[in-house]
Amino acid sequence: MKASERKKQILDAALEAFAEFGYERTSIAIICENAGIARPTLYQYFKDKRSVFRELLESYFLEVHDRLHERQLLKAGNKQMSPQETMNALHIEILKEFLEHKSLYTIFLKEAKARNAETDDIVDSIMKAMARQFVQEIKENPAAENMDEKDMEFVVVYMLGGLMQVVESYLYSNENTLSVEEIAEKLSFIESRIKNG
Repeated sequence: MKASERKKQILDAALEAFAEFGYERTSIAIICENAGIARPTLYQYFKDKRSVFRELLESYFLEVHDRLHERQLLKAGNKQMSPQETMNALHIEILKEFLEHKSLYTIFLKEAKARNAETDDIVDSIMKAMARQFVQEIKENPAAENMDEKDMEFVVVYMLGGLMQVVESYLYSNENTLSVEEIAEKLSFIESRIKNG
């Protein structure tokens, strides 16, 4: 097996384990068992459990913004969309991303709440990177031209926190009766009300 394939096999096994047990209760032994490999094989690719966790989350989250942006552009095509339609389309793409990668986001949400000393810096750096990307999106919007960058950062942190809670309460809940489109519409409506006062 090629090195890149073996590494992906380990990361896939770690994804399963972290999603099921959380970071604390996941051991190298569980990851190796899920991957069907011996410990020395894992250590050829990763220093320890923390380095597996870091690579799993960071490699995914580094690509997510570009992927979302591409999907939104494809969806919009040449059609000129209003700010409300643009916001709604972005929410739909974000929520679809959350659904398609539920295990990864479940891990991220659990660790964001746990504030584990071993994973806190990893989760925090990802949250900051996501916030920077959203601030950049806001800066590109003409409606934000008079907005201070610190205010933009505050709004983005507020929105990300709310979005994470909505995902956990409505998208991942077994009691959820709302579709992705309905949730996106509600988010867009609330954000437009906040924006317009």
